[in-house]
Amino acid sequence: GAQWKGASSKIAADIEDLYSLKSVPLAPGTTTTIDADAILVAGPREKFDSTSIAALDEAIMRGIPIAFLIDIKSFIAGRFLVMPQDAGLGDLLKHYGFLIGDRIIFDAQCESIGLTQNLGGFAYTTNLRYPYIPLIDRIMSTHPIGRGLEAVSLPFTTSVEAVQGLPSTVHFTP
Repeated sequence: GAQWKGASSKIAADIEDLYSLKSVPLAPGTTTTIDADAILVAGPREKFDSTSIAALDEAIMRGIPIAFLIDIKSFIAGRFLVMPQDAGLGDLLKHYGFLIGDRIIFDAQCESIGLTQNLGGFAYTTNLRYPYIPLIDRIMSTHPIGRGLEAVSLPFTTSVEAVQGLPSTVHFTP
């Protein structure tokens, strides 16, 4: 099953400076209620099983805020390879009004990466702008999430769209 991995991700390490975090194991077949003030699903690498999805759904219905940071592709840097990745959360997210795209966003306003080449026994590093890591610099600083941020890099980002025909009680803000 899937679980919170603590400081194994950069965002987890940064958030731990501000908040007290604890692991919430979602073992396959468990029916345990999640007890938390908020939930962060950050880059799951395994597919959630139906009972784990039901636990997340139940938490949402109880009013617990949940942020989903989901990778639709797995990037293997050493081989410069991108492979599809599915956390199994598509139907749950669709039920709550949004669709996760299946293609990576390409943006001219992007981060630079260092590309190292070996020429004649010498290693040369060249910085290149890499359009698959968009650099977002128009951040809503009045919102608590954006407060204090000047820019954010979002590697291998995908689109998020509203489901058509949402009830008037559901609000989608892109």
